Amino acid sequence: MTENHFIQKIKELKQIKPDKDWAVLCKARILPKTPTWQEQCTTVFKNLPNLFLQTKPVLAVSVLLILLVAGLIFYLDREPAEIDQWSLAEKEQAQMVVLALEDLQTKINQATEELKKIQEPQKVLEARNVVVPTIEAARNVIAEAKKLEPRIEKDTRKGSQILAVKTNVDELESALDEMIAIQARYLIQDLETRILTEVQQEILEKAKQNYAQGDYIEALINCLFINQLDR
Repeated sequence: MTENHFIQKIKELKQIKPDKDWAVLCKARILPKTPTWQEQCTTVFKNLPNLFLQTKPVLAVSVLLILLVAGLIFYLDREPAEIDQWSLAEKEQAQMVVLALEDLQTKINQATEELKKIQEPQKVLEARNVVVPTIEAARNVIAEAKKLEPRIEKDTRKGSQILAVKTNVDELESALDEMIAIQARYLIQDLETRILTEVQQEILEKAKQNYAQGDYIEALINCLFINQLDR
């Protein structure tokens, strides 16, 4: 599967908006024998190191964030009674999941650093198209977590960990925005040194206006369009 095909699949996945019974339906239709939520989370997190060894940075970020969204949905969809009836063994397993979540934070930070290394403007645009919708989905789930504040307060470490993940997602978005601004500025400066057609010059002026107004993504798109007109 090519990178373009993979990106298309991710775009299709982001259109899926799970309803209230999402977790129950997934377990009933897919799993022949339903493992505990702790076992499912632990299995996912154990496979995260392989994800970063085998996947390109941009795609790793998108897959990682999808795992984050799915994991939080699964956690938040459990009934209060289920949480209150944890046994000592289950609480110990939950503690292991918290530690795994901390490891996930580290890997999000690593992915953010990898994103900063992207040099090609077109790749920056592709990164945005894949990552931004998934970041929005993650934020929606985190917003739901705030509604469960009394429940989260029973495990202050888990509550603080969810907030820490939110911070990491915000930092990832900031890194993406910074890349877009840098690439747009670079292309504008480069285009200003070239001989352009009248149409290209008009588009460049529009890109410069976009940049001045803080609309860096539109400025980048306009600059890339000018380059395409040369072909």
